[in-house]
Amino acid sequence: MILDRAESTPVPPPRGRATPFRLNDDGVQPGGPDDRLLLWPEVQNLVGFSRTTAWRMQRAGLFPWPIPVSPGRVGWRESELNAWKRARRGAEPVPGR
Repeated sequence: MILDRAESTPVPPPRGRATPFRLNDDGVQPGGPDDRLLLWPEVQNLVGFSRTTAWRMQRAGLFPWPIPVSPGRVGWRESELNAWKRARRGAEPVPGR
């Protein structure tokens, strides 16, 4: 998290296009005409965890940020979610608590 020097308050990480999950091995250009925007119910079926967990992971830089679709509505790029899933396949398992 970055501190704003003027107010010394935390500034949230960049959203949307600044996400590090821009890998694309499925031939779909991120943000292109074939890249679908998925709403939360589809994203939840794809990733298998709650919206709160997704929000926490976004704040930690571990999950793609959503893209604003309209006021009060967001979607996630399918290409970014697929890249995130591919990146997670090679991750080390988290030890139990």
